[in-house]
This record gives sequence, C-alpha cells and structure tokens, in this order.
Amino acid sequence: MAVREVKLRDVEETELRKMMQYIFLLIGLKGQNVPVSPEKEFIHEYIRLHYGGHTTASVRLAFDMAVQGKLRIRPEDVKCYENFSVAYFASIMNAFQAWASEAAAQLPQEIVEAPKLLDAPVDWRKPIDEAFAHYLLFGAERSNLWPAEFYDQLVQDGALRSDLFKRFVKAARKELVANQVREKQAAILSMASISNRLQELSHMRGKRWDEAKDRTEMAKSITQTNQKTAEQNIKDLADGKLDASIVLRAKQIVVVKYFQELKDQKIITVYTTKPKKND
Repeated sequence: MAVREVKLRDVEETELRKMMQYIFLLIGLKGQNVPVSPEKEFIHEYIRLHYGGHTTASVRLAFDMAVQGKLRIRPEDVKCYENFSVAYFASIMNAFQAWASEAAAQLPQEIVEAPKLLDAPVDWRKPIDEAFAHYLLFGAERSNLWPAEFYDQLVQDGALRSDLFKRFVKAARKELVANQVREKQAAILSMASISNRLQELSHMRGKRWDEAKDRTEMAKSITQTNQKTAEQNIKDLADGKLDASIVLRAKQIVVVKYFQELKDQKIITVYTTKPKKND
C-alpha cells in the first residue's frame, strides 16, 4: 500500500519543526538568528496557509535543489543572510514550483508514477560532519536544531550506545523547563511593551489609528498565546509529559558531548576515522 504523506496544512507541529530545523541546518543559519516567538508562529502559519498543498518532503527537496543550484534562482538569493523570513521561504518555493511545472510539461502524456520521496532512507553522515565542523568553530550554539536522526545515525554506526540518552533525560527536562520559563517571562515583558505602545499611539485618528490598533491587537493576541503555551509546556514537563521533546534534547546533549570528545582527541571529522565507542 502506498504511503500518503500529510500535507503541510494538516501536518503535526512537531513535523513542521523538524522540516524547519532541516532547512536551517541546510542553509547554515546560525542558532542566534533562528526565528523565535512570535515570528516563528507567524512563519509557520504563513507556510501552512500559502504552501499547505506541499508536503515536508517536497519542501526539503526544494531547498536541497536550491542549495545545489538546480533551480532558476541566483546563488546570492539562495543565501538568507542570517535573516530567515517568509519572503525568503517564498522565493525558494516559487522557484521550485516553476521547476516542477516545467518538468511536468515535459513528461509524456501517459500516466507516470510519481517519485516516491519516502522510499529512500536519509543518510545523515554528511549533515553530521557539517554540524561537527560548525561545532569546532562555534561550539554548541546550533545543537537545539539537530534532529534526533543525528543520534540515531551514530548509534547505527556503532559510535554511541542506543540507550545512552537516558542518562541525560533529567538534565534535558530541567533545561526545557528553564527555556519555557524564559519564554513566559519574555511574553510578559512583551505584553507590557505592547500596552505602552498602544497608549503612545492613542493620539492617532482615523485610518492610521485603526491600522495601528489592529497590528497591536494582533501582536497582543500572539503574545498571549505564547504565554499560555509556555505555561502549559512548563506544567506538562513537570508532569512528565512532552516526552518526545525531552528525548530529543537528551539525544542532542549526548551528541554535543560526543563532538567534544572528538574535539579533545584532535579529530576534525566524524566519518574519516573510527572513534572509540562512547560508553
């Protein structure tokens, strides 16, 4: 039976985040420039609204082709210059859609089976080497973007024990709670700033006031949602929920420690040598 991948408009938020993490790694976006709330939520909603008919696999393919120079887009436009925005995302997807339309027009008229994007397993060795090269220069600043597949690939290749991450579940939970506390505090400060801004704009009249009020109310609504989400996440983490997020962070912590061990051994790539298995 053929596997039907979920469209972006219906995909789980965790899968959308994985797709975005892959893109950030692929284009080399630095950790401190990764979109955060409320910009992150806006970008996700924009993607669902305007590119909801695509799948996560097709979006990954679009960015793979862009980076490899296979789309009709200038090399300088493939770079996001540390500013990932909806305009940048749209430029890549529009180039991909143009390529897909041209490719479809050249196909013979008889029914052709679509390529099975899910059939080919992903080899994470090259992204791991690239992540390690970045780690050697900048440390663990992007470790929160690493997918769980980094850990799983290293386990598959015999570098890590499959259950090693369990040692770091407690540390991962503590770190995630601290992150959510910071998110909540940031939302509270943002709410105060929005209220002050609205008071500053109260002298406006007519259309300008209506537009300013609408923008401010939208920002207020997003910030309130972020605060409630952070509060719920803190509660869920304390209750032992959100296990997938905890496991992912624990695996990322293990990979960071593994990278540091390789660095200490003066090893400059992960896959040109057979390092001692991490216990």
